[in-house]
Amino acid sequence: MIFALVELVSFYLTGYDNNGKFNIRFTLAKKFFMYSFYISLIFLFFLYFSMLWFALVWAILASIFNPSVYLPYSAAALALVVTVTSKYQMIQSRLGALKKELERVIVEKMGQSF
Repeated sequence: MIFALVELVSFYLTGYDNNGKFNIRFTLAKKFFMYSFYISLIFLFFLYFSMLWFALVWAILASIFNPSVYLPYSAAALALVVTVTSKYQMIQSRLGALKKELERVIVEKMGQSF
């Protein structure tokens, strides 16, 4: 949230609106805000994925050292992932069928009107 606000402030302080009419020349302030924003964003993504990686490593180690406690949790998480994936595929297939049916009805109605 803070980074988005910094980007917003930097745009309004050093922004431009040319609608593609001329080449954009960034001011030094805009370059500073832009590059600092993206560098910090990349750093935060790196921290997020490294924390996720360490959590997975510790979960694997816990299931190796004490499987009777931690493996039911992993089985439940796997069942949740499988359920959500199957529901998503079912919804996608129904939406595809609905889209085809709507296209057919629209083409039929347009054919009748012409």
